Amino acid sequence: MSASPSPTRSDAPPPSANSTGCRVLAALLLLALVGVPALFVFGGAWAAVQRRNRLRNARGFTPPVAKDEPADVLLCRTQLAQLKASLMEYQNDEVFFPRNRAPREDVDALFRNDVGFAYAGLMNERSAGGGKNAPYLKWPREQIGRASGSTVFLDPWGSPLVYREWAHVDDVQKSKAHLSRRLADGKVVHDVPHDDLQFDLYSFGPNRQDEFGAGDDVTSWPK
Repeated sequence: MSASPSPTRSDAPPPSANSTGCRVLAALLLLALVGVPALFVFGGAWAAVQRRNRLRNARGFTPPVAKDEPADVLLCRTQLAQLKASLMEYQNDEVFFPRNRAPREDVDALFRNDVGFAYAGLMNERSAGGGKNAPYLKWPREQIGRASGSTVFLDPWGSPLVYREWAHVDDVQKSKAHLSRRLADGKVVHDVPHDDLQFDLYSFGPNRQDEFGAGDDVTSWPK
């Protein structure tokens, strides 16, 4: 009696629909196990690159320096650049910039100085209103003071810095944010937002007079 021939490949039964489905499901599970962590890693790396670029741009900003500019003015410009970088870092953590949430019911309220909120967001612990990674910078102890019941950053001449947050102000309100200010010498200056997508920072400068960004005021924007 001759032996029955062994089945060739063509004689093997075709794979069932169930086995094919299991293979597809296994492939999808493997893709998910590999792809999802990779997506998080890539997303985190991309966010870190974006954050680094934003901070590099902010830290690299320095308004034009006049020839033979005094050391205290240079110091003030440097500190404004440091504050700007720290505010950008805070915004990266918290989505928004430090701000006063009280309604801005008139034009004058649009120009209020919220430097106390900037200080709290950048310097305080989380439980006291600080950002996730506060403190965001080191600030000279002798340049920390009190104004209008809040702890604030002081400029090198002892005056509170001015911080005006514009990012969350709606376009209708921004369109009204124009004031004519008369200075002590009779000169009239136009007070407007200079960076209405983020914020404005400035110091009263050596004369300690608020000239709304004009005169010898030291500003975070080019004059």
